Amino acid sequence: MWKYVLLVLAAGCSLGSLSTITKIGIARGFSVGELLAGQFIIGWLILLILLLHSKQKPNFKGAKYLLVGGTMFGCVSIFYTLAVSKLPAQLPYCFCFSSRGLD
Repeated sequence: MWKYVLLVLAAGCSLGSLSTITKIGIARGFSVGELLAGQFIIGWLILLILLLHSKQKPNFKGAKYLLVGGTMFGCVSIFYTLAVSKLPAQLPYCFCFSSRGLD
């Protein structure tokens, strides 16, 4: 149980610091594409390290669900980074979590 609580906490902390990192990167002259490429490469490196240290072999039974979920997560990351680059850092974070859908 605590494992999942800690995973959600880590995800929230990383998303909260993402806007700060993006603002600093843009202020130092990086483009949004370069920042997104850096996120992609770092994510793959972390995934590779976790895969190499795992005792189980990867199972590809749910690969299509993982692909759909990863695509949605990637789109959210792209649009969130674009929003942070154009708006004050707090607004995209609020918009990301306060959207209820179209009523």
